[in-house]
Amino acid sequence: MPHLLECEERPVRVVTVPKTQVAPRVIALEPIVMQMWQQPVKTLMVKALESSKLTKGHLNFTDQSINQNLALLSSKDGKLATLDLSEASDRVHKDPVYRMLNVNPSLRDLVFITRSKRAAVSKSEFVDLNKFASMGSALCFPIESLYFYILCICARLEHKHLQPSIETIYKVTRDIYVYGDDIIVPSNEVDSIITWLHIFGNKVGLAKSFWDGRFRESCGCDAYDGVDITPIYIRQPLHGKWKSNHIASFVATANLFWKKGLCSSANLLRQMVEREVGRLPYRSEHSEGLGWTFCDEQVKTRYNKGLQRLEVRTLVPKASKKSDALRNYSALSKCLLKLEHRLESVGRKGEDSPIPDWTSERSSFDDAMFDDKEHLETVPRFGALTLKRQWVSV
Repeated sequence: MPHLLECEERPVRVVTVPKTQVAPRVIALEPIVMQMWQQPVKTLMVKALESSKLTKGHLNFTDQSINQNLALLSSKDGKLATLDLSEASDRVHKDPVYRMLNVNPSLRDLVFITRSKRAAVSKSEFVDLNKFASMGSALCFPIESLYFYILCICARLEHKHLQPSIETIYKVTRDIYVYGDDIIVPSNEVDSIITWLHIFGNKVGLAKSFWDGRFRESCGCDAYDGVDITPIYIRQPLHGKWKSNHIASFVATANLFWKKGLCSSANLLRQMVEREVGRLPYRSEHSEGLGWTFCDEQVKTRYNKGLQRLEVRTLVPKASKKSDALRNYSALSKCLLKLEHRLESVGRKGEDSPIPDWTSERSSFDDAMFDDKEHLETVPRFGALTLKRQWVSV
């Protein structure tokens, strides 16, 4: 097998994706050979960090609810502050990351072997990367989270005049919570923690960070005085002709309005939807069909003896697909991404090993790739759904 020199490695390709109406998000598309090795390293890192005594429940990669619940509590008692970092991944330099991982040379070498070193900003322009990784690398999120977590630990140790040890580190980590660039720390130590973050080139977005008053925000949860005040957005136009994806969106929005206590808005949106498609039934939050989580009207149901469940007939969204055959590296990339999601699902279910038993009976959390035999030949149309009436679980 030929061996490539570093200068012959494929660079990442810089692209933009939608973020807000003001500006797009800049990410990098990693070469498939890098993705292939980044993903297993990431899986092992995340599993180890989410189970370690010093990081479990405080350094999180899959559960945003921890930070969200703490934002709610802190908006009432004011004990914790919520910090948001700007340009987080762009400001994590490769050199301190290398030193951070020196304690485990094997992991350090794995991480840096799979790190892309150049980026293509155009067909003829290439730049060397001093930051550790761009968004698009599988290792970007876990490495930056660990990096910010350690900086917060250092700041707290210095603030409390403590020498580093397992005991003192464990003590200061009890009030540190990190999910990517969303950081929660004690309100009375914000100044020293921000100083440490700035010393290492990070930028705290002061307009989105809160430690005074009764407002907190973390991982998409806006909280004021213990109340979730996260705004609800109607993301589709209410005027004009409604498409299937509009109807599905309005049903979800109406249920969210009701959950937030905005009952009049929920009922108004429900009436508008049912004028278009007819009456929809009550359903649970986990049902695959369209329906209302707040409506208790009697509707026709049946008991499915084969599946041993109560069912209701309603509209079910189905993705509209088009032909888009993938081959070579693109096909391998899609399979690897789907495999990664499957492994993460197994890990979240509490399995002892992240490697599934392919010969065992199929589980409910099997990745769609293993059911969709044409996933390399077709692709869902963006924003295109069809609605079909069928029996689904209540």
